[in-house]
Amino acid sequence: MLRLYLAAPGAAEAERLLDELVTGRAAPVIRSAVAHGLRTRGAGDARARQDAEDVCGEVALRLVSRLRELRRDAGAAHIESFRGYVAVTAYNCCHDYLRRRHPRRHDLKNKLRYLFTHDPRFALWEGRGGVLTCGPARLRPARGQEAVVPVAPHAPWKEGDSIAWRLGVGDPRHVSLPELVAAVFDSARAPFELDALVEGVAELLGLVEPSEQESSTATGESVVRNEQPGQVAASERRAYLARLWEEILALPERQRAALLLNLKDGSGNSQLELLVLTGVTTLRGIAAALELSPEEFAELWHDLPLDDNTIAGRLGLARQQVINLRKSARERLARRMKASSL
Repeated sequence: MLRLYLAAPGAAEAERLLDELVTGRAAPVIRSAVAHGLRTRGAGDARARQDAEDVCGEVALRLVSRLRELRRDAGAAHIESFRGYVAVTAYNCCHDYLRRRHPRRHDLKNKLRYLFTHDPRFALWEGRGGVLTCGPARLRPARGQEAVVPVAPHAPWKEGDSIAWRLGVGDPRHVSLPELVAAVFDSARAPFELDALVEGVAELLGLVEPSEQESSTATGESVVRNEQPGQVAASERRAYLARLWEEILALPERQRAALLLNLKDGSGNSQLELLVLTGVTTLRGIAAALELSPEEFAELWHDLPLDDNTIAGRLGLARQQVINLRKSARERLARRMKASSL
């Protein structure tokens, strides 16, 4: 399928194959890799599902960008294994997301990984299913031996007083990280998944992320939340985009064209991809909104967003008229979206 896409003779056929590659072939791999990469937040947690959907969308965007780059540049490094490339891209996105969302836990995880690879008392190895597992060096399975199941009989961090007693201190935060880890392993007498240990040690240390601290502060009758746009629930974002698309379709023809042909984000990239990747509409749907054939729109796709002079030439208008049309479209959309949210 990848070879067919790269060798597709026309833009329309290439876009059809790209859609099949991403939504048909890559999507299951992305979901599986992201579910594994974000497993520390709990698979049954609603916020975890939102995190996973956000990251899946980011992976899809990166993948689309890379595949289009490959098609444009015949000399670019090719992909040996499509499935492997998708999985690695997904894991990288998970890593980036967790680093942004949980910077203190990310820093703690790096410190623990360093500890397990430099302190001879501890070890880090790949357990069943490729899960990173940590524990006392004596519990590390020999080469070729089946890995010990990384499930401790209990979670010592749920018994902070017990850990403190083992350490001979009143507060686990008053000892070094190696001492604290040694006490946890001594209490559990079993290895842990690395991510589970990170969460446990974070709990013992009372580690709180800045965003968690801010969002738990009550003021008057409301709770102050300080979330980035990328952290908004994916389902709510899709619902908003669906309403927005309906209003865009209701715009007068020239307002709609002036808006869509120049629809871009703060970095100057076209935002039409977001409408397609979230399932709000399709490339054919956008083409129809612009009153173009699928083939005409496919040829135009890679040039989006268009500048005002180019749009003016296509619509037979002056540049200022295009600017005025787009301003009117935005003002109408703002009013309609506000009214629909009341």
